[in-house]
Amino acid sequence: MNVTEKAGICKDESTIFMSLEVLGDLITENTYHTLKDVFNGYISLLICIVGIPANLVTCLVFWRQGLRDRMNLCLFCLAAVDLLYMTSVVPVSCISAFLHISHSSYADEYFVKTVMGGVGVLLVVRVETGGAVQWRYEPTQLYLDNKEFFEAVEMSVLTVSLPMTTFLVVSVSSVITVIKLTAALKWREKTSSTSGEKAGHQTALTKMLLLVSFIYICTMIPSVSLNITRLLVLEFSPHGRYYYLFIATQIIANIFPVAHSASNFFVYYKRSSRFRAGCLGVM
Repeated sequence: MNVTEKAGICKDESTIFMSLEVLGDLITENTYHTLKDVFNGYISLLICIVGIPANLVTCLVFWRQGLRDRMNLCLFCLAAVDLLYMTSVVPVSCISAFLHISHSSYADEYFVKTVMGGVGVLLVVRVETGGAVQWRYEPTQLYLDNKEFFEAVEMSVLTVSLPMTTFLVVSVSSVITVIKLTAALKWREKTSSTSGEKAGHQTALTKMLLLVSFIYICTMIPSVSLNITRLLVLEFSPHGRYYYLFIATQIIANIFPVAHSASNFFVYYKRSSRFRAGCLGVM
């Protein structure tokens, strides 16, 4: 689909179109591409190169230690999910960034189609101006006919309820868990004959899980902050005035979950002598 460039934002019954240089946007197209190349290309790829084998080793260690232990099972599942997530980052983000760095004409098309492919409410359009080509999102007729419904679902569920509820549940659950476990350890020290070595092991495990939760909470703060900003600033969206700013900040914020997915291995290795021994056995 070819669309001619227009200044500002134009709306009619079938489409909502933004120009290549959106009026009022706080960053330029060149700045956006630079940020995308750096974060989606170099930084994401570097994290994935470290994180993918690290999560693979983590899965193998907990598998060999036995999944009948509930803690081993939970940490194995977490590592498996992180492994799948980081594996998906490479084709979606890293490849598109390196296509752009190599000046491939397919770079923008690849990025837009892999990120939003299959959504059904946004149409990928080809924009031509002065020989330059860019791929952008446009609302489909399905979206326009049911705009209020899709906006309600996007804002109330995808933007607010789901991510923020997950963030709050993990945060509150982590605090409650730490409080309960700390109280239980103190009670065991006073009332049971648990050996000091065993009590120390339980304390170390509690601190390790607390650190994992704390890293998750910290890496989710940028995404939650952007969701709140989107609620307060209506033009901060994929089809608003601050299009480039929105996409660029989303790219930066998405680096933090990738980094979190790669970090757990190092937490386990630093905090658990049993995990270190398991790593040596795997290697």
